[in-house]
Amino acid sequence: MNTDLPYTEVKWEAAIDVLTAAANPRVMERVPAGARFEVELLFSVYDADDREAFRTVLLGMRLLEDDYLGGSGSRGYGRVAFRDLRVLWKPVAHYLDPQQHPAVPLMEGRTVEELLARFDDLAARIPAFGGK
Repeated sequence: MNTDLPYTEVKWEAAIDVLTAAANPRVMERVPAGARFEVELLFSVYDADDREAFRTVLLGMRLLEDDYLGGSGSRGYGRVAFRDLRVLWKPVAHYLDPQQHPAVPLMEGRTVEELLARFDDLAARIPAFGGK
């Protein structure tokens, strides 16, 4: 996308003074609507309780989709949606020799809702720390 700055655009707005009704122009720097970012989230699983904590992370992601990041959310800024999600398992051996111990795909989903709907199956496939 051709923007004013790398990854962002400049938008002029007019703030109206509530006491004098005078316009006060201001500049907002924002990420353009429709921008896509690749995100990687690492979550360590040490025991069975951590599997349920991972559900809480997914619920938090779903709540964030209903809210916004940063300021001016009432103007529609900061809306996010998580798409094309992949859950991978990386055993400890992966970090020592990724060629011999590649990451194992556990589940994919277009949305957070899809992962949450199949969470019990996903949790059953997440090994405990150390690959047990």
